[in-house]
Amino acid sequence: MGIKERRERVKQATRQGILDGARQIAQQEGWSALTIRKVADFIEYSPSIVYEYFDSKDAILHTLLQDGFDTLAAAMEHGQQATDDPQQQVVGVIDAYWQFARDNPDLYQVMHGLGGVTTDAALRAEAVQAVCTIAANTLTTWAQAKDMQLDDPFECAEIVWSLLHGWVSLTLIDQVYMDEAYARQRLHRTVQTLLRGWSTLSAST
Repeated sequence: MGIKERRERVKQATRQGILDGARQIAQQEGWSALTIRKVADFIEYSPSIVYEYFDSKDAILHTLLQDGFDTLAAAMEHGQQATDDPQQQVVGVIDAYWQFARDNPDLYQVMHGLGGVTTDAALRAEAVQAVCTIAANTLTTWAQAKDMQLDDPFECAEIVWSLLHGWVSLTLIDQVYMDEAYARQRLHRTVQTLLRGWSTLSAST
C-alpha cells in the first residue's frame, strides 16, 4: 500500500470514528447533549481535528442522516430480493425497515427528527427518495402479480411508511405495552389488511 492510499485510509477511519463517537454520545446522553468538543473528547482528538472533517454539529447530523437512509435502503432492497414471491417481498421490505429501526434507534431519531434532533427538511426529503422508490417498486410488483394497478405507487408507499413509522416510534419510546414479537405481528396484520383492502377496491372497480 502506498503512502497516498494509507493516508486516505487514515482519513476515512478518522471520519468514521467521529461519526461513531457522536452516535455513542447520543446513546448515552441523547442527541441534545452532542457538541463538537464532546465528540473530540470522546475520541481523544482535539476539536480542531474534528472541524477538519465536519464544520459543525449539524454537519455531523446531516452525514448520519444520509448514511442512515443509505443503509436502510440497502437493507430494504436485500429484504425485497430475498424471495421471488411478491407478497413476501412486501413482508421482507417491512421487516427490514423494522429491524433497522430496532437495531439503530439513535440513527432512526436523526433520520426522522426525533429525540430533539433538528435537521434540514430538504436534505431529509432528498435522502429518503431511495427508500420511497424501493417501497413503491415493491408494491407495484405485488400489484402486478395480483393483476391490478395502483393509481399512485408512491402514495401507497407513503401510507405503508406511515404505519411502519407509527409502530416503530411507539415501540422506541415504550408506548406499546407488548413485547417486540407481538408488536411486529400486529404490524404484519395491519399491512396485510391494507393490501387486502387495495385488492378488494381494485376488484370492485
